[in-house]
Amino acid sequence: MKHVLITSMLAIGLGCGTAVAQTQQTESQSGADANCASGQADCQGGSKMGDQAQGKAKMQTDEQAQGKAGASTDQQAQGKAKLKTDEQAQGKAGTTDQQAQGKAKLKTDEQAQGKAGTTDQQTQDKTKLKTDEQAQGKAGTTDQQAQGKAKMQTDEQAQGKAGTTTDQQAEGKAKMQTDEQAQ
Repeated sequence: MKHVLITSMLAIGLGCGTAVAQTQQTESQSGADANCASGQADCQGGSKMGDQAQGKAKMQTDEQAQGKAGASTDQQAQGKAKLKTDEQAQGKAGTTDQQAQGKAKLKTDEQAQGKAGTTDQQTQDKTKLKTDEQAQGKAGTTDQQAQGKAKMQTDEQAQGKAGTTTDQQAEGKAKMQTDEQAQ
């Protein structure tokens, strides 16, 4: 839409500049004819020089001043510069605010809730597991709990290592000593 507007303004500016130049050219020629009638010797040369100096030069100046320069400069100064300024002020600054509020807030929440929560869970779980293992293993209780690893380790310690080692030592050495004593 802006491109169409720029093109339209340029076309209008060029058209106005050309019309002004043509109007001035006609006036210059009629003025030159009046000078020729008054008897000047360089009448034709002066007329053409006047056309070039007043008509074409002024036409180009008017087009540059009113048409191209005016449309381009005003639109660039007001349109693009303003858009970029607004985007930078609202867009990037807004994004910066989102980064500052969003990420910082997320990180703060994660650190406060997530890591602290995880730390609490690790502290509670490990402490609870160790406490349960110690309670079941050393005290020898066989109460089943809903925790897998603690139960497996406790059962292995109670039945496997402690039971086998204790039974073998108790039966083996005692039996060997008994047999030796009996013989």
